[in-house]
Amino acid sequence: PYLAFFVTCGCQSCTADTSPCSVVQMPVMRPIALLALYVLSTAAAVAQTSWMPIIPNRAIYGLAVNPQNPRTVFAGNMARTLFRSTDGGSTWEELSVQSSGGSSLMSCLLIHPADTNVVLAAGIGFDGIDRSTDEGVTWQNVLRDPSGFRMEFVGESIVPHPAEPDTMYAIRNAPGIVYRSTDRGETWDSLSAVPTAVGTDRFRAITVAPDSTNIVLVGGRVAFMYRSTDGGRTFVRGPRLTGHPDSEVSLFRWSPTTPGTVYATVQYSLAQNVTNAGLMMSTDWGVTWTRIAHKDVSLYALEVLRGATPTDADIIFVGGNQPPLSPAQIMGDSLAFRSIDGGGTWQEINDVPWTENEVMETNTNVWAIRKIEHQGAEAIMLASEAGAFLSSPLATVRHATSDDNASPLRVRMAPDGLITLLFEGGDGAATVDLLAVDGGLVGSFPVTLHQGIARVHPHGLASGVYIVALRHATGTASARILRY
Repeated sequence: PYLAFFVTCGCQSCTADTSPCSVVQMPVMRPIALLALYVLSTAAAVAQTSWMPIIPNRAIYGLAVNPQNPRTVFAGNMARTLFRSTDGGSTWEELSVQSSGGSSLMSCLLIHPADTNVVLAAGIGFDGIDRSTDEGVTWQNVLRDPSGFRMEFVGESIVPHPAEPDTMYAIRNAPGIVYRSTDRGETWDSLSAVPTAVGTDRFRAITVAPDSTNIVLVGGRVAFMYRSTDGGRTFVRGPRLTGHPDSEVSLFRWSPTTPGTVYATVQYSLAQNVTNAGLMMSTDWGVTWTRIAHKDVSLYALEVLRGATPTDADIIFVGGNQPPLSPAQIMGDSLAFRSIDGGGTWQEINDVPWTENEVMETNTNVWAIRKIEHQGAEAIMLASEAGAFLSSPLATVRHATSDDNASPLRVRMAPDGLITLLFEGGDGAATVDLLAVDGGLVGSFPVTLHQGIARVHPHGLASGVYIVALRHATGTASARILRY
């Protein structure tokens, strides 16, 4: 056993002045066996926050929800390990895709829409596609490179045809070859190759339009959008979504309310460009694209849900994810947002109790967000490198109306303790207050903002969660950071 720490806050609209928080120490055993008793025993500890840990301390890189029974969920771990729940996340069992071990990250999971006994798995470090016909208990490899080269399908790179569920599409990470199966993923044939792709291009996202247009979109590194109008047989390269090659298309989601509208998250790729990312939208089946929110935020996870009534706008969830060596100006990790008006305004849902995972890392990248059914009600499940968490889809959170970012202050801490602040309120003299989560002042630091950026280095800072508050002539703002 080892010890994990969960941070609980006394209010859901946390600010530096009003958020009485505490750190709760809890034992976690490996191998994991999350019984209903665990959920009940920890509910009191986390009830004051929006998010409840349901797979704590285990890195989760992919989620798949049974489309016929949303209480059944698969969560992809590392080393060919995955978790399965049949009761909406109250209990979990640990399974393996063939034999467990190695350094793979299971980022790609798919449950067949009609025959839900069939599950497909792939990811970073996998070799091809593995398939189960007994709900994940046993597996066999169904697609592998005949020449022996590694064949990776990362991100959301295996999808079913929405009108013909036995037909499935997959986009290989590199080279960009599209494969198709017409027998529920049992056998696969190469259908086409993405044109004009070069050796450094990587593909991680594919989607099929949920109508009869035969439109297929693929994307990945360098952020070009490739579009097919003949069911994936041929593709035409469109413009870069961001106008810059140092970013990549992460995920697609079609609007459940408006035909032809599709969303895409964009993540930083090569850790050089600091001016383009965010949430993109197309209203013409992927021909042209516009950024609608979160400019300069590296996004990966994406979920789009139907509103409560037919006239309601799309409900959109996004989660941040960024390369570990990206510059301090790039923001993404530990960020999550929700919009209930189609992306017009956004709410922060960042109060996830980040903890160490099984390899003692506290990485806060969000890899997937999905809607499931938990104890008879709809719930949102968030997958991250710190574990999986559950929240109500209508959780009360701090509201923001910025079209780009939900807070004028973004903060990042380097491993050596250096804190970089990016403030949208202006330049000049300011004061940075560092507070413990119980509200106690740790230190105050005079700074001068230049192009919105300032840095402070509080030496000797112990591990834990802190609040950074910036006081400026144009106003104040705060953000939470984790020292580990």
